[in-house]
Amino acid sequence: MNEQPHPFPDDFRAWLAERGQDAYALVWVGEGSEPAGFEDSGAPRVGESGIARADADLTRIALHEVTHGRAETLRRWLQLDDGVRHLAVLTAELGVLREHTPGELAAELMRDPAGDEARFSEQLAGWFYRRNAEAQQGLELGWIAAAAAWACHMRALAGCPPPSVLTPSLQRAGELDDPTADLVVTTALKVVELIDRLELAYRTRTELVEDWHAVEPLAADVPALAPMAVWLLDQAALRDAHAQQLRAVLEPDLTDYVGDRRAGGTLLGTAPVLDEARTVHLAQAREAVRAYTAAAHSGREPDARQLLDAFPVPARARSRRSPPPRPTAASSRPSAPWRARPRRWRARSTTSSNSPSPPIAAPPQAPRATCSTALSAHWSTPGLPAPPSTRRTYAPACRKS
Repeated sequence: MNEQPHPFPDDFRAWLAERGQDAYALVWVGEGSEPAGFEDSGAPRVGESGIARADADLTRIALHEVTHGRAETLRRWLQLDDGVRHLAVLTAELGVLREHTPGELAAELMRDPAGDEARFSEQLAGWFYRRNAEAQQGLELGWIAAAAAWACHMRALAGCPPPSVLTPSLQRAGELDDPTADLVVTTALKVVELIDRLELAYRTRTELVEDWHAVEPLAADVPALAPMAVWLLDQAALRDAHAQQLRAVLEPDLTDYVGDRRAGGTLLGTAPVLDEARTVHLAQAREAVRAYTAAAHSGREPDARQLLDAFPVPARARSRRSPPPRPTAASSRPSAPWRARPRRWRARSTTSSNSPSPPIAAPPQAPRATCSTALSAHWSTPGLPAPPSTRRTYAPACRKS
């Protein structure tokens, strides 16, 4: 372990690559700005911060320490993780950043014949017990939060805690029984299934809303699930007409630029550069759209209607179209080559009219419904009240013939 009390290096990638091939950086990752368009935000990789992407903002990270080797890195991550902030594990091979999940480190250590599997299982059991004990909900709900945290960070090792991890954790909490163990295993596998469904090519709005209802309550105790919950809500908003209407009102100059794409799906231009004021406005607009979508799909129709009424669609000013220019005498007179053509056409038509041609039968036409017939059919339907005699009534789909 190598503590790093110095300021953050300017070229972090090169600096980390110089630390050695087995060097791992443990960094705290803060929240960053979102992309300008809903469509640009791809499905999140749950358990990863995304800080290793080429376009990531490295000012979001705070270096905690540098470790060497997978075993030491996993031990320190299990000790430092507090379940609130995101602690990322980074390497820089050949100057290229790569993010590792603790589950990947644990899986590699467990497969190593020379590794101490019992020691690693004990470390994982201690971390899993802390995730239950430090959960704000407590009791059975604490084990649900711990199982969701396992699915986020350790699913590369196993979809649910193995018996070598689950049994010591339950024993330490004094809750070693079959119902609690079944609750942990079922919850972890359910969250893994939700995460796997993020990779599906197309999801209906109903499916997205159902998954959001399942993930959103867990995000309070498992912040690693928060990006997933937000992404599901944004995808549901993209399939909601009223939510898109609200977006068009709140961010009219940002909703259309993502549509300017090539046939291959790449953008024709870059994302619009936003100043501080417009960035704040965009964040507020997104929160309003998400608040409406959450209210509309959670049985809170009055709250959703209140948001729509607060931001009505502005009326467009009508503009009278100018009449087309009248043709002049010079433009209406045909040119010389076209003057002789009507004579030739007239001769051809006379010649062709002498030859007999079979008559063309007119296609049969269905009788047109009149207002009287439509009214009689409309009011003759059983169960409909008689038409009032004080005013004239027309059928909804009837027009004058």
